[in-house]
Amino acid sequence: MATLEFILLVSAAVLVSAVLDELIPRISMPLIQIALGVVIALLSWNPITLDISPDIFLLLFIAPLLYYEAKKTDRTSLWRQHRSVLSLAIGLVVAIMLIVGFSLHLLIPSVPLAAAMALGAALGPTDAVAVSSMKSEVKLTRRENALLNGECLLNDASGVVAFQFAIAATVTGFYSVESAAVDFVVEFFGGIALGIIVALIIHFINQRVRDMGLESITFFSLLDIITPFLVYMASEAIHVSGILAVVACGLVISSYQDRRIGPTVSRLNIHQDNVWKVISFALNGIVFVILGLELPLAFTTTWQTPYVNNGVLIGLVLAITVVIVLVRFAWILVMERLHKHPVTNQRSKLNLKRVLSCLALTIGGPKGAVTLSIILSIPYTIGNGEPFPDRDLLIFVASGVILCTLALANFILPLVSPTPKKSEVAIEYEERAGLRIEILRNVIQRLSSEQRESNANATRAVISMYNDRIQRIISESDEISDKQIENMQRHLKVEIVRHQQRYLTHLLDTDQIDAATAYRLARRLAMQEQILTHHRSKRWIVRAAQRRIMTSFRSVGVFIHQMLPGDDQNNTEIAVHNLRILVEKETIRYLDNKIATGESKYPPELLGEAVAEHTAIMNTLIRRSPSIVFMAQTLDDTEDIMRKGYRFELEEIQDLYDQNEISRGLMKLLRENVYLMQLDLEDRL
Repeated sequence: MATLEFILLVSAAVLVSAVLDELIPRISMPLIQIALGVVIALLSWNPITLDISPDIFLLLFIAPLLYYEAKKTDRTSLWRQHRSVLSLAIGLVVAIMLIVGFSLHLLIPSVPLAAAMALGAALGPTDAVAVSSMKSEVKLTRRENALLNGECLLNDASGVVAFQFAIAATVTGFYSVESAAVDFVVEFFGGIALGIIVALIIHFINQRVRDMGLESITFFSLLDIITPFLVYMASEAIHVSGILAVVACGLVISSYQDRRIGPTVSRLNIHQDNVWKVISFALNGIVFVILGLELPLAFTTTWQTPYVNNGVLIGLVLAITVVIVLVRFAWILVMERLHKHPVTNQRSKLNLKRVLSCLALTIGGPKGAVTLSIILSIPYTIGNGEPFPDRDLLIFVASGVILCTLALANFILPLVSPTPKKSEVAIEYEERAGLRIEILRNVIQRLSSEQRESNANATRAVISMYNDRIQRIISESDEISDKQIENMQRHLKVEIVRHQQRYLTHLLDTDQIDAATAYRLARRLAMQEQILTHHRSKRWIVRAAQRRIMTSFRSVGVFIHQMLPGDDQNNTEIAVHNLRILVEKETIRYLDNKIATGESKYPPELLGEAVAEHTAIMNTLIRRSPSIVFMAQTLDDTEDIMRKGYRFELEEIQDLYDQNEISRGLMKLLRENVYLMQLDLEDRL
């Protein structure tokens, strides 16, 4: 019961923090949640102690959070900055561990060097959650975001491994550099390999389920949620880095998700992203509330000790914070000086802008949940049974440094890297969402009008990409409500079913199909129409009744014929299967014509979604794997169609400018966006 009450109390604090975050915009969410945790701890009748294993803490909180961060990270920027990221994630962590360790041992000689090294290792990792929760006043460049996100994805593993080695040296009194290096390499690369293997297995399972024609959002979402927990537990079982395994798995799975297109996949991605946003917010909030709950106990125990003056404790926290900031700033400054521009291949000059960027990267890496989980895992005793030396002091210093770095990130980072005010062009860009949608819809219609049988698959793939862009604009602008979209989708499905019924009647009237086979599919279509319209179609009921009377005797004859020895029981199923393929092909042709003519009352993106959906159904029915040559040709055709689409988009933008529909500034901004997409396309060749 106490556990349930604790969970409800922490959850309530997270909910309150969401409200306070809107009321106090200048204070970041982590600081608000830490403050709520402190308030709960101080007002509680009984002292709140959290007895949770650090491994369980990493499994329940850190693993899913890093998995989600890895899935939504910019992999292209991460790869381009991989040298700098590895420098921060490994080199800087080791440097902080050594310098903080020696500094603490020098300031307080009673703290063993190995224990001081353990504190330095715990303070090495940064907290991406705290960075991502910074307010809109902060504006980081793409490179700065890539460095901070990549660093936090990888430095957790190096920090945990270094901490474990330092703790082992403190507990046993023995430390081997060679053994530590070997173990680090095994855990580092073993974790990456395991994450990749599990990601490939998950992708294989997803593909096999889809090949069966199943598109259960619940199944795929639940599988995605439990993946980080499975990966972390598997890594712990074979003694490799669970943090790196989770990160590698998330990166690989997200790369496969980017290759899939279609309305079903888009809905799944949106659903999964919404689910993960809620999970991420809840877990992040719980972690920082727990940190707030632990602070009073950690501070009180050390604050009341007679061996260390309280003023010395505060000075120690500030001194370690200054050491970490200075080491990090110096490291980043040297790293940026050695960094070469990818285009000019020249080293960057240290001007004021570059120094401010280095300062933003320094302050933008606060300590947080990982540091808390690591430092709380310090054992109570060492190998000979004596208490772990200065355990409470180490937890006190780590907690104080977390607060100081979070405060620096909250109050100083917006001053170093402020968000520029919106220009008139940016305001016009946001206000003209409907016009941007109209440009993309015109491009879809022009692509559809030039579609041929030879490039149909490639054209539909590109149209699906444009549909995704339209959906993103709609979601940002809220011009069309979800209810309106749902109503249009339902009415479109009804129209499609009725067209299929008309086509089936045409085939039956022209004796192109068997009556018994047509009746079986007609029943399916009638049931679909009834579900969509919530009533039976009298027109089709009368038509079906007439056909049923006319075919009843023939159906009985077919049934008797099937029961005779030697007859193939699968003939009817095969006939219905082939008829469904024929109907799906006609449906795709019907929808393509609607898009090309532009005469439909439905927007092109909805028609495009329907085309992609029925194409997927048809491909599932056909069950034929394309050859490598066919796949390569389709990829080439897709790139050609994308180039054509970008050319059409530029022409539409120019026409609007010529007609004085948009300003020159907005025209330049829209064209620049298209140029960037063109460059991105050519870079992939």
